[in-house]
Amino acid sequence: MLKWAILRMKVSKKTARRYLLAKHFLLPPKSLSGIKGIDTVFKSLHSIQFDPQNPCGNNVDLVLQSRVKNIHPLDYHRWLYRQRKGIECLDKELCLVPIEDFCLCRRVYSNQRTDRFIEENKKKLEKLVKKISENGELSSSRINNPKKVDCFWGNPRWGKAALDVLWRTGRLVISKREKGRKYFDLPDKLYGAKFNWPDGYLPDEERVIRRVESVGILPKTGTGQGWLGMGKGQQIAPIVDELLKKGILKELSIDGVNKKYLISSVEKHFFQEIKKMKTIAEFSFLAPLDNLLWDRNTIRDLFDFDYKWEVYTPKVQRRYGHYTLPVLYGDRFVARIEPRLVGEILEIKGLWLEPSFFWDKKSLAAFYDCLNRFCRYLKNSSVNWLCDKPD
Repeated sequence: MLKWAILRMKVSKKTARRYLLAKHFLLPPKSLSGIKGIDTVFKSLHSIQFDPQNPCGNNVDLVLQSRVKNIHPLDYHRWLYRQRKGIECLDKELCLVPIEDFCLCRRVYSNQRTDRFIEENKKKLEKLVKKISENGELSSSRINNPKKVDCFWGNPRWGKAALDVLWRTGRLVISKREKGRKYFDLPDKLYGAKFNWPDGYLPDEERVIRRVESVGILPKTGTGQGWLGMGKGQQIAPIVDELLKKGILKELSIDGVNKKYLISSVEKHFFQEIKKMKTIAEFSFLAPLDNLLWDRNTIRDLFDFDYKWEVYTPKVQRRYGHYTLPVLYGDRFVARIEPRLVGEILEIKGLWLEPSFFWDKKSLAAFYDCLNRFCRYLKNSSVNWLCDKPD
């Protein structure tokens, strides 16, 4: 019985929700501030997924603004591209990770397409690397080769394909992004002579622990979206069992949920803290690819909130909008909102409430406080409602 108590915990849905939100700096929201707050988020979450779409800040901006006050879009560039505390690499998908975590991320890879491209373009690629070595960082716009490469997604121009292949095979790193354009440079110039790409991507104990800490709660089976990029469930499950035996991970049972979950043992202190914590009735607009949402089935189990990012869903099949953000109120998801910055005006294209949520004076006041904070994050003060305005 004692061994069971050491290896396992059982909590209510509400306690599990509050644990996740506290661990993600969302209960209370915006408890961090400025550049130091950005550093704290990356150190705790280990990874933030990158997506270039930018309706009101890109996904990284949106993850940070929900946790950190007194920041604006692209403030993380200082941490990433100037201080070189982080790097763009493959983790769950393309992510930004602290440089000390880089060795635990997915190995850059080759496949038939990249191997064939390299074989056919050996001399040109070596010439390109030499040019970067001598002249510094380079973007594809500065490569004068209009030839299209039909063996890659989107049929890119030769220069874009070449730089991408050199990045994927570890010859280059992304040195910066400006106005949506990527620049590439040699890794040792930016990160030092001892810099090495990861030598593998199959799960091991450190990688599994890190992923659990990135998300907070993950299915014990090693399957699901939250484990994406880590390998197959049959590879992850035995590692999980070993970490449970060592007491590094804990099995979590949740009232009313049939699945078994995992948490990191070093974070069990959150469960003690949240017993004393009051739920703060504040709103937050979350990023569509927020770490909290990496495992959508877990969010459905714990929050009764079924979220789908419909950006790649054909318009006629969408239930909501093109780029909707989940709306958190206290410890519940209560709505989805679609904001878009157009010039200096923040347009609200849609606001969809969950069936169980109704406005009252307190929630209305809290919502508009959140919207005002969102405007300050965007350095904007004018809001244009293209849908019904809550009142």
